[in-house]
Formats: sequence, C-alpha cells, structure tokens
Amino acid sequence: MLWITSATDSHGRMCVICPWHKHAITLDTGESLYTAIDPANPRVKVHNCSKGVKQRTHTIRVDVEQDCVYVRLSDLSKPTDSDRYFTEEYRVLMENALHEPTPEQMGAVKVPIHSSRLK
Repeated sequence: MLWITSATDSHGRMCVICPWHKHAITLDTGESLYTAIDPANPRVKVHNCSKGVKQRTHTIRVDVEQDCVYVRLSDLSKPTDSDRYFTEEYRVLMENALHEPTPEQMGAVKVPIHSSRLK
C-alpha cells in the first residue's frame, strides 16, 4: 500500500517512516534501520543499525517540464521481504487471521480480578 509521506534524515540516511509500524526504510537501498543503544552505557550516542534490505526500491526520474515521473523497476529476480505481502499465501493468511475466533468464542471465561473465584 502506498502512503503519502515525506522523507526524513536518519543519521545521514534519507528514509521514509512506515506510518503503521514506525520502521525507518532507506530510500537508496530499502534497508530497515533501527536505533541501537548500549544499555550498559546509555550516554553513548545512538546510531542506526541495519536489519538488512526489507523493501524493494526503484529508480525514479522526475521531468518537471514534461510533467512526468519515470520509474525504472529494480531487478525483480532477487526477492525482498516486502514481496511476501503481495502473494496469495499472505492474503489468505491475513484473511484467516481476521476471522480467527476470540478467546470467548472458544469457551474462555472472563474472570474479574476482584472475583471470589480467584480465592
């Protein structure tokens, strides 16, 4: 799904931020970045680390005079993690997840914390 968003600088790397997951994805390589903090020494400056390429990227060229955007697709023979979200298998998985029964539908009973049934 394409969201309207803006690019932001993340420690010298231009990224878009997923509005849902808040993951930073680099525009040049499609790497997912996270901020690394040393819990033993939290005063040390934080820096980005890569989770690897997670999103397919394509080369674009904007021609303002012609009012056109040209897109050169990347090498589609090399799979990326984001390709999975456009498969029939993933669509069925998500559809089934949306229709899984709730714990109550499976026979679970809600017990209030102050209930005498806990004593």
